[in-house]
Amino acid sequence: ANYVRPKEYEDTFQDWVLNGRSNEFYQKIIDCNDGSPTLGSINKSYADLILGRGLSFRPTIGGSTKEAQDWAKLKSVLKESDLKNMITDFQVFGADAKEVRTNNRNELIEISHLPKNEVVPSVKDEKGLIKYYWHSKDWKDRYKQENIPVKYPAFGTNSRSGLEIQVTRPYHVGIDYFETPDWISGLQYAESEQEIANLYANTIKNGLSTSFIINVKNAIK
Repeated sequence: ANYVRPKEYEDTFQDWVLNGRSNEFYQKIIDCNDGSPTLGSINKSYADLILGRGLSFRPTIGGSTKEAQDWAKLKSVLKESDLKNMITDFQVFGADAKEVRTNNRNELIEISHLPKNEVVPSVKDEKGLIKYYWHSKDWKDRYKQENIPVKYPAFGTNSRSGLEIQVTRPYHVGIDYFETPDWISGLQYAESEQEIANLYANTIKNGLSTSFIINVKNAIK
């Protein structure tokens, strides 16, 4: 049977939406990316190409000193390692998540990477907006003390200082809450490559013995 992507699981009681009933579609993506050398290499190469030499600043003609100040501010609040992790998530998952921290004067003090597979949205409000995001280290085992989901306001919805979560994801037809990586059509091929490698490894470990014996009774030449 063909692999069927799990449906978005909208829990109105808990006010969160999971990518599959236990958020399992993220693990499927991780397994395919890690298990397929072809897919893993392609995603790593694309992430490296997107990152390039990192962010750069090009002042506009007649621009004010505020541009340079804003650039210096961005470099101070966003580490290169966090930027690389965000880009990697965007390539592998099709989206990325980040923590945005502000001080009591509502000034930006930190932007840091947050693994996208650990972040899920709240149920949309009556205007169709996502006001919150939930974070858990392991959604499959979310009732453990260390994995209990924590709710944070979505970036731009909180007038007070503190931590907000911002998610970058492109629009995809027919999907309300979650992203789709651009390599999704190759998911089954990536899984097949992994299974073929397992078959070869098992065959070698078993002394190159055949997996099947075909016996044709009373065969006619």
